[in-house]
Amino acid sequence: DLHNTNFSSNQVSSVVNDNWKEGLGSSVSKGIQALEEAVSGVYIVLPDQIKVTKEVLHAIKLKKEENPGFIIACRYGNEFGVPCYFPARFFDTLRKCGGNVGAKKLLKENIEMVQFIDFPQGEIDIDTPDDLHLVD
Repeated sequence: DLHNTNFSSNQVSSVVNDNWKEGLGSSVSKGIQALEEAVSGVYIVLPDQIKVTKEVLHAIKLKKEENPGFIIACRYGNEFGVPCYFPARFFDTLRKCGGNVGAKKLLKENIEMVQFIDFPQGEIDIDTPDDLHLVD
């Protein structure tokens, strides 16, 4: 339960992508490659989406439990994307991400396997110092 879990250091690990300049896709690929075989799925969350809360992640988790095997993505404005959850059956494709082609392409190619939660504030992200006015 994401509401009541305190993660220990053996449950969370960091992966450094030395090739981050190649684009978001290379970071997705690097992260997926680092997973152990027993992992059943992965959440992809971007640090520049400053309005992500534990409630948003919990909503993704609940939707995932209601729809086993489906990708769970957030919908905001006329867009959709991260944060999202991918079951392990999509890992091979995620490992092949590269450059600026991240998980969005996989979402679009498998739209029939995507369930959505609404996250209107998901469109708010901080990419440049000029975006800091978006912080409350």
